[in-house]
Parts: sequence; structure tokens; C-alpha cells
Amino acid sequence: VGPNGIGKSTILKLIAGELQPSSGTIFRSAK
Repeated sequence: VGPNGIGKSTILKLIAGELQPSSGTIFRSAK
């Protein structure tokens, strides 16, 4: 989990299917 303000909530909602990706591509960090 990273610092606040990097879009964690948005990414979680995208994964949960609550939102549609605006760009059509979701990048997942391998860190």
C-alpha cells in the first residue's frame, strides 16, 4: 500500500468493477 493520493481507491473500484477504465488500459505495478 502506497502513500495517500496515488489513486488506490480508484484502482480498487476498477478491479471491483464499480468503474470503467477511462483509457481502456489498467497498469498494475509489480512492486
